[in-house]
Amino acid sequence: MSHLQGGFGPPAPPAPAPDIPELELGESYAARAERLGTYVLLTGTVVTASVAGTALILRDRRRRRTVNPAKL
Repeated sequence: MSHLQGGFGPPAPPAPAPDIPELELGESYAARAERLGTYVLLTGTVVTASVAGTALILRDRRRRRTVNPAKL
């Protein structure tokens, strides 16, 4: 038998079993609080941007409706 075919020496011992963590089916209180905090922060950002954008649109619309005396 050639040295390229293997089979020399005793067989290797079996590898140890992998360490598998327990499966959690729920979410922890900290994970829930973090998720809800993210939702609140994003909702506040969207509402603030919407109010600011609406204010700018209304301001620009009012400026266009007023008559500029310098242009008369």
